[in-house]
Amino acid sequence: MKVHLTKRLEEVAKFVSNDAILADIGSDHAFLPCYLVQEKRISKAYAGEVIVGPYNQSKKSVEEYSLQDYVFPILSDGLENIPNDTTEITIAGMGAYTILEILNAYPDKVKSYNKIILQANSHMELIREYISNANYSIIDESIVYDKGKYYEICVFNTNMGRKLSEDEILYGPVLLDKQSDTFIKYYEYLINLKENVLTNLNSDHSKYASLTSEIQKLRSILKR
Repeated sequence: MKVHLTKRLEEVAKFVSNDAILADIGSDHAFLPCYLVQEKRISKAYAGEVIVGPYNQSKKSVEEYSLQDYVFPILSDGLENIPNDTTEITIAGMGAYTILEILNAYPDKVKSYNKIILQANSHMELIREYISNANYSIIDESIVYDKGKYYEICVFNTNMGRKLSEDEILYGPVLLDKQSDTFIKYYEYLINLKENVLTNLNSDHSKYASLTSEIQKLRSILKR
């Protein structure tokens, strides 16, 4: 039986290194590690869950795919019980605040990983701010459209990096540089939303000036 991932998780999977020992935090049925093993990208992974119910579901998935010798479900509060042989971690499908709680709880463990791959459901700028303040290095980014929503993915390591500018924190240094079709479509979508709101406001409305400024700012980043 073949594992089928959503476009969001397929995009996350692209950033996992071949032959990494992966720990997927909040693994959601262990789909991502099972997929990577089936694709022969990796040969060992941990599927971490903090609650017994999802942990049991991960065990069930691993058994259904006959991957018991390769994917190991574990109960772990964030990174707490993640085995020391882990080389990369993925955290996908959570809010930025939850992700930051996980990272901040075990800073030494974070520093032990070769790569950290994050997909927050919102407020990715908070993730980039954390990386910038810690002087870590963003090594790649992506944006993907899946089931009516846009999702950003940020990949970093703990090598010495640089402080990010305000625009880089808001929009992503790699995303700004690449300006992929999906990136452009996302910000064109936001511009259209804001313009539709603006058309229903009088120029003396309290939000008119700030909304106009936001639209101009979004247009400016698409001209780079």
